[in-house]
Amino acid sequence: MSRLPSGVEPALRARLLMAAGRKEEARALLTQARSATPRDIETSFLALGEQAAAPAQLDALAAPGARTPAELTAWAALLVESGQRAASLRCLRAALAADAMYFPARMALAETLAADRQYVAALAELDKLAAAFPDSSKVLLTRARVLSWDKRYAEAQTAYAQLATADPTDPVPVREAARVHFWAKERAEALAAYARLLEPSADTRLAEELAKTAQDSGDAKLSVKAQELAQAAETGSGYRRYEGLSLGVQADSPNRVAPETDPVERAVAGLLPTTHPEGRGA
Repeated sequence: MSRLPSGVEPALRARLLMAAGRKEEARALLTQARSATPRDIETSFLALGEQAAAPAQLDALAAPGARTPAELTAWAALLVESGQRAASLRCLRAALAADAMYFPARMALAETLAADRQYVAALAELDKLAAAFPDSSKVLLTRARVLSWDKRYAEAQTAYAQLATADPTDPVPVREAARVHFWAKERAEALAAYARLLEPSADTRLAEELAKTAQDSGDAKLSVKAQELAQAAETGSGYRRYEGLSLGVQADSPNRVAPETDPVERAVAGLLPTTHPEGRGA
């Protein structure tokens, strides 16, 4: 641990110490850090250990004015990370009791309910979010996924089709729709959807046309532009609108939270299934 930079957060140091089996050192570090920064969520959570999800601790957290919605949402994320979904849901509801419009808590509530296979409740939350933020790809993609996990395959396909129409260059809705076709035993439709993913992107086709035009005309500047566009098409990410899906609120949300400062989405990142909850996949 002595090789770690001095600026490494105490919570990370403590996690590394515990992973190395040096639990006493970790506890001492956390006790000291919690005393110095009592409102630091991760430090307090780790210092409490199993008591972080105790009813008395949750009562104290949920008391009016005790913690901000952001702090409650962050605590909920850490509870999810440790497998305490019921306790996490309680913290999220406390956050929403303090601020019913707090987007990170609303989104985390829907995602945690879905991860707990409470699909009807999750979809009720997502429907309200979709009505409030009809252009949020984060909300709409999550809703499509939950519909598919609830075996509402036709509705899920409609949701995926709307996403694909909104951004035809994005492969994520098409890829996931293909997987859902397989879950629904619609093999032909799944293969057709996967075939669409093999088609060259609009950028690639444009670069090819520009290169041909540049060659025919002898335009050196146009040739350079064609090469630049071709390189961008190869290295650019078709997932740009979804790359922060589980690590922060989408840019089109009025309450965007940076991924590195939003532990809720960090925790949920590995929680939501990318395969069918019953084990089926494509």
